[in-house]
Amino acid sequence: MMKRSILLFVLALCALDASAANVSFSRPIRLTTEWGPFGSTAIGDVDGDGRKDLAVTRASGYETPTLLVYLQRTDGTFAAPLQTVLPPAYGSDLPILLVDLDKDGKPELFVGQGNTQVSIVKVANGALTKSSFPTRMSCAYAAAGDIDGDGNVDIACHDEQVTATIFFGNGAGGFRNNLEVGTGAGTWYKEWEIKGIDLADVTGDGRPDLLVTSSLISSFFVLQNNSLGGFFPGATAYPHPYTPTGVYPAAVRAVDTDGDGIDEVVTVSPDNRPNAYINVYKRRANGYLGLSARIPTFSSTTALLASDLDGDGDKELVLGHHQMGAISVAGANGSGLQSQSRFELPGFGNAVWDLFEIVGSSHALSIGDVDSDGCPDLAATTFTGTTLLFGCEPNFHKLPVNDVDGDGFADILWREGPGGVQYSMFRVTQYCIRAYYNCPTTVDPYQEPQALGDFDGDGTSDILWRNPATGANTVLLASLFPRMLTPAGTAWRAMGTGDFDGDDRSDLFWRNSVSGANSIWRSADASAQIAVAPVGNTDWKVAGIGDFDGDGKSDVLWHHAISGANTIWRSGNNLTQMAMTGVSNTAWQIAGIGDFDGDGRDDVVWRNAVSGANTIWLAANNATQRSVTGVFNPDWQIATIGDYDGDGRADLFWRNGASGANTIWLSANSATQLAVPTWPTYFTFFGQR
Repeated sequence: MMKRSILLFVLALCALDASAANVSFSRPIRLTTEWGPFGSTAIGDVDGDGRKDLAVTRASGYETPTLLVYLQRTDGTFAAPLQTVLPPAYGSDLPILLVDLDKDGKPELFVGQGNTQVSIVKVANGALTKSSFPTRMSCAYAAAGDIDGDGNVDIACHDEQVTATIFFGNGAGGFRNNLEVGTGAGTWYKEWEIKGIDLADVTGDGRPDLLVTSSLISSFFVLQNNSLGGFFPGATAYPHPYTPTGVYPAAVRAVDTDGDGIDEVVTVSPDNRPNAYINVYKRRANGYLGLSARIPTFSSTTALLASDLDGDGDKELVLGHHQMGAISVAGANGSGLQSQSRFELPGFGNAVWDLFEIVGSSHALSIGDVDSDGCPDLAATTFTGTTLLFGCEPNFHKLPVNDVDGDGFADILWREGPGGVQYSMFRVTQYCIRAYYNCPTTVDPYQEPQALGDFDGDGTSDILWRNPATGANTVLLASLFPRMLTPAGTAWRAMGTGDFDGDDRSDLFWRNSVSGANSIWRSADASAQIAVAPVGNTDWKVAGIGDFDGDGKSDVLWHHAISGANTIWRSGNNLTQMAMTGVSNTAWQIAGIGDFDGDGRDDVVWRNAVSGANTIWLAANNATQRSVTGVFNPDWQIATIGDYDGDGRADLFWRNGASGANTIWLSANSATQLAVPTWPTYFTFFGQR
């Protein structure tokens, strides 16, 4: 619930609380695993059996656009989707609305399209029937409401340019006619942009007005209902607040944010911090809207929904953060819009694909109680398929591991020979390697990759390249965009990364090999260091960094190379140590860190360098060991660890240094291997492990 806590401008950054009361979503659960931009999603009971179903439009690249309807079975699982082909989308999101157009108490699926027709799809007897209706303009964005006051549902569509088309429902499952209206929200030529659309009474006359915004245009527009089955000529333009980037709010929603029974208009900025804001407009005495509050939010907001997530009768805001691969909830339980919770949604945007195509509008998200537990759930179409977040489930944050494009799948990174050629290979489908990406193709041959982590909090892994001879440091954000760091002396080495302060950004853990001094650079920033106790005995090595106690902060695992003693510094602090059993047999070596059982706590992989035996200590506890198949050929070594199939559990990437053969053990299980091509032995693989 959102009360009267946003009356004036909030110009300073306020706390973005990671624990807004009683609203929580599970870790992402993948319904499908695909590759490429998707369209839209909707949740509702489309077959009238009392169970919520899921509808998805798919418009990936040059593939034929498709509507998929997943009917829910009695056991709560989804059946294989019913499908119907749609006309070419031409970049449209193919919006879906669930609306009861024939008044039979069961919703039909309205599907907007990127050509000269829209469709209505009905579900009956386990099959889809589709009816199409002609239109001159495309329908890339859509909203529903009774525009002409006749008791029938009408649809407002907007194309990729400047025209809205109103489809007037006839109450019998179709439309009696349509009306074209110019809005000003866009340009006459097609550009990369995202629009937002809503139907709501924001002028106080009791009839729905049309609200439209475009990320290319410096105002959003309100077309006032004329009570005659249309809108008054000339939309009212409301200027967006200044933005230094020239990119404007791409989403708009009418919602009562202060509990007075009157809808405000909310827009959200797609800019990054510190220019990322929720903008709230209240209706003034003269009937026009005025900007009443600006609340800082997370970066890159391109989607906006409003729904009652906490069950108090008022609606919260759900924001989709495109380049962060996340959603957030603002205003739960009367806490005000300044209280915001963030939840991971990998693949909602894509750091690489977004160079070529824009995805991530409000139509990509939908809310409904999928599992009938009384808690709203969220469905999303993402770069890597359809994903569900279940409500009222415990949530834990995980920084991306070896995931340079933010799609929720670990990527395989290697360097080719001494010339410094760097390749990224993206693991983007369930059972095969799909795409290479080789930009930038070269890096300084004297630099070496010492650490990967998400230093800017955008949901993608960044790479620290360091010149060990000079101490020069460079971070390639998302493996692409260079950011120079403060040099560090040649005795210093980056031992790894972790989120030691719980701010959802990776920090660098440095160790001086001569003096035993240690340091943490918050977000890879030398000017924001965290004091760390020195360890003068250099036989103590940083063997791994992970969250072993599940508190959302990373811990440092120390291993004594001579005695085999182990200890863990919680949050990198020597004053809050966690005991760990020593291993006196020095043939046993720590081979990597990862969450192999998906419980939110990292586990430790041990490998015996002599015998080839392997084992995992769950949560770094030798009392909860998990057996792992032995690999007795010493040419096979664990090269990296990451979630290569996107199921939320870490996998082992094995490489044979003599033959160049490779394989992945999903969840560290040799019985579920993922085939990987063989690469030349002069390829050097790198990444977190």
